[in-house]
Amino acid sequence: MELKGKALYNLLKINALDNPDIAPQNWQIEDLRIVPTDTLFERLNRLHLALDEHSFALYAEEADSPEDLIEYVWDEPDAEGQDRAYLLLFELWRRLLPKKQTLSIFCDELDDLIDKYDSGILENDEPLEDALSILEDILDNASDEEYSSSEEVFQEIARYCAHDLESFLYDYIIAQIDAEDELYASELIDSFYQYVTEKKWFDFLRARFFFSTESEESNRLIERLLEQLNEEPDVELLLHIINSLVHYGDIHLFQLAVRQTIPFLKTEKEFQELLAMCADYYRCLDKEKEEKEIQTLLEKRSKLDEKLAFDPSDKGLTLFYDLF
Repeated sequence: MELKGKALYNLLKINALDNPDIAPQNWQIEDLRIVPTDTLFERLNRLHLALDEHSFALYAEEADSPEDLIEYVWDEPDAEGQDRAYLLLFELWRRLLPKKQTLSIFCDELDDLIDKYDSGILENDEPLEDALSILEDILDNASDEEYSSSEEVFQEIARYCAHDLESFLYDYIIAQIDAEDELYASELIDSFYQYVTEKKWFDFLRARFFFSTESEESNRLIERLLEQLNEEPDVELLLHIINSLVHYGDIHLFQLAVRQTIPFLKTEKEFQELLAMCADYYRCLDKEKEEKEIQTLLEKRSKLDEKLAFDPSDKGLTLFYDLF
């Protein structure tokens, strides 16, 4: 998916933090939010854009977004200079024109809030909750004539975000459920369900929502989801389901989910994750013998490369079948 707006630079910054081997230029990942306004204008002047707050505002009146503005004011062949100028103009727009909100500015703010949330430095969730409410309004108000489906609307907006918006929503809703904020979790599921592409993951969220309150409804939803996954396998989602069923849900469903997952295992890592969940499952049932046998099997495989392709004829799988 091709990113738009400032998202490419935000993604570059995220990747550089995650992987020290990536070495972007400083101007590409610098946090311009902490740079004084006068300094931003000085840097523009060095790029031969002589602007001040007054002239900037006049130029901005002729543009709908920072992306339009850079095309309007830049006429040099220097591509790097244009990118540098764009980032400076973007920050000035964000700072000086708070009432002239644009999609790229909003998504940049959302990326910043997600960064702070993931890093544990967001003092409270209220700004993020407000941003998600605005995102819902943007999605709801998008013109039906421009897009063929609700999912397409979401994908277009997501192109302005460096983070995987759908994955973040899933993780954030899980966090609300774990924090026992069921009402807000339910509101988020209802708000974004029609827009996300991986609806099975959100179906799982609905089931998770009912785990502690309505076990019969939860079991029904899980059973229906497993039927879908039998037709369209997703090992990662199956492992999430199994992990949740360790502590909640029907014993029959746990065993069904495990058996359904095994034929689709692709890597040693996935097999070891499955073994660890099953050991935990037997521990919860106070079946010490079965737990110990699976732990022994897991320990024997602990030195194997997790990236190895998993062989369906592996002797470890045969032993596991005998135990399970």
